[in-house]
Amino acid sequence: MLLPRRFQAIFALIFLVLVSLVLFNAPPSRRLEVSGLAVPKLPDSIPLPRNPFGPLSHKPPEEQANSTAGETHWYTDWKWRNPFSSAVTLDENRAVLPPQPPRPYIYTFYDTATKKDEETEKAEHELLLTWRRAWWAQDFKPIILGRSEAMNNQLYGELQRLELRPELEVELARMLAWGNMGSGILADWLTYPMADPNDAILSFLRRGEFPDLLAFEGLRSSLLCGEKAVINQAVKDALNHPDIRNAKDLLEVLPSALKLESQPNSIAVYDVRLVAQTYSHIANTLQNANPEFHLSLLPQLINSHLHTTWQSSFPKGINILIPLNKDPITALHAPLIDLARNLTQCPATPIPSSCPPNNPKCQPCVATRPLSLNIISSYKNDSDAFTLGI
Repeated sequence: MLLPRRFQAIFALIFLVLVSLVLFNAPPSRRLEVSGLAVPKLPDSIPLPRNPFGPLSHKPPEEQANSTAGETHWYTDWKWRNPFSSAVTLDENRAVLPPQPPRPYIYTFYDTATKKDEETEKAEHELLLTWRRAWWAQDFKPIILGRSEAMNNQLYGELQRLELRPELEVELARMLAWGNMGSGILADWLTYPMADPNDAILSFLRRGEFPDLLAFEGLRSSLLCGEKAVINQAVKDALNHPDIRNAKDLLEVLPSALKLESQPNSIAVYDVRLVAQTYSHIANTLQNANPEFHLSLLPQLINSHLHTTWQSSFPKGINILIPLNKDPITALHAPLIDLARNLTQCPATPIPSSCPPNNPKCQPCVATRPLSLNIISSYKNDSDAFTLGI
């Protein structure tokens, strides 16, 4: 006896539902074969179809060079005034900072081929580090050159064929290394910027425009400026100088190529002879059996002069900006106050109350009269005060 058509349809539907439950609820490792075909494994999630009328997706900007410090990341862009950095970077942990103007290059030459004792080499490395920090703080990009940069210059072969005095040979190799790199500033690693950042000479050097080969009176070859073509042409003329083998100094073979400027008051040179004459305490303390001057205390002296010069740029002291806070001594503000106190203290120095060689009449830091430390609730645009804030 056959069932009615209505019940046949119901049983068929129930059978299809049961078969579907068995097929789709099987474990992932198990495959059921129906008519010789394997049932494929379905994905856990199916991507939704893209809306053709929706907004376009944006990619975050690529990571820029020199834009990380540890776990901190930032992005340089003119949209830095946007109140939310994530609107530009599409990243909650990446801040937008204003772009900085390019720093002009300043080079120095350090010859590692010369044999030196361990203490002298260590002291010179500390001086090189001090030199880099000092010029970087004045918005320059310091780079240390060596003999390898001089060898890359096409004129280095002509220098090697000449039998010159060792001092002059090093000076010309220094010029060749500078000419190989290009336009910029060449300074001795005992030459430091010792003035307010707004000084006229420092502002002129930051512009980086030197159509002529410039030198400064009183500094000899400690500070030179020029473009690449002018530098290499000057070195070529010097190598062809008729009296180059008898010359003792670089300026003797470059008189016509140099354009002398007046002596700047913002550049300090700590050469051996000057230090021995001006800072006799260091000369007497560090003089040893070697004829060369020992430089172990000179980095500390230069750092103290740099700190004193910085303090003299802000006669009104340091302002700590703490808005809407009646109690400034909190866990949030404690590091800021510690930094301000360190900046107002007199730096450690082997010669207390000494002045830089370019400013012998300076006002040295006195421990009994440190810079004033002021807490303000609103920002004051005052160039005579240094402002710190969070």
